[in-house]
Amino acid sequence: MDSRLADVEERLEAALEKRLEKVTPLDNPATKRFLLYYNRLKGRRWPVLAKLDENVCSGCHMELPPAKQQEVHRYVSMANEPAKMIIVTCDFCGRIVF
Repeated sequence: MDSRLADVEERLEAALEKRLEKVTPLDNPATKRFLLYYNRLKGRRWPVLAKLDENVCSGCHMELPPAKQQEVHRYVSMANEPAKMIIVTCDFCGRIVF
C-alpha cells in the first residue's frame, strides 16, 4: 500500500513540475500589470475581455474611435513581445479589447 502511495505521489509531483514549466513567468511587469487590471475588472464586469469585431466592441456594441482601433491593431501585432504589450480598453465599457 505504501509503495503504491509513494508511486502516485511521484507521478503527481512530476506532472506538477511539467505544468509549472508551461506557466507564463510573472517576472514580466507587463504580465503583472495585465493580471492586476484583469482581476480588478473581473469583479465588476463580465466578460472582462472583448473582441474588436468590425471596429465594434463585442462587450458594449459601441464603435470605437479610429485612434483606439489603430491602438488595438498595434497591440495585436505586439502580442508575441510581452515587454512591449499594452492594455487597450474600450472607451465606453472599460473592457480589455483585443
